[in-house]
Amino acid sequence: MKKYWQYFVYLLRHKWFVFRECARYGIYWRGIAHDLTKFRPVEFIPYAKYYFGGRPMSEREHEEYTLAWNYHQKRNRHHYHYWIMFSRGRNSALPMPDKYRKEMIADMRGAARAKKAEQSVAEWYLERRGKILLHRETRAWVEAELGIEPEIGYRPFE
Repeated sequence: MKKYWQYFVYLLRHKWFVFRECARYGIYWRGIAHDLTKFRPVEFIPYAKYYFGGRPMSEREHEEYTLAWNYHQKRNRHHYHYWIMFSRGRNSALPMPDKYRKEMIADMRGAARAKKAEQSVAEWYLERRGKILLHRETRAWVEAELGIEPEIGYRPFE
């Protein structure tokens, strides 16, 4: 039971920090609605076990967490995964509308604050840059927002 309480407290803390970042962008409703699917049992229970279970997960529990993460990404438009088109072995990304890319940055910043991360959001992003599939316009906006200089000719998925 402790793990569920710990996750609930963490989730509220995360939502608070994301709301504050969303408010800075003027997207208050996105801040309120952010990550509401994480309160559904299909996400909440596996997340609590994964982050606060205190023991190695069984294969079944890990699969439940993986499915919960996939469920979350595909139902929340602030995740870049939502905007990926899968087509005959060549994946591409659609441009993210402004309110969702702002929420994505707010989510990154809110998660870093909630987790008390020592790494900056820009550093976190740069470590994963080559694995994050974004439309070129979205990528340019995200990198400008994070204060990252664009690399000449950088095209990770083309």
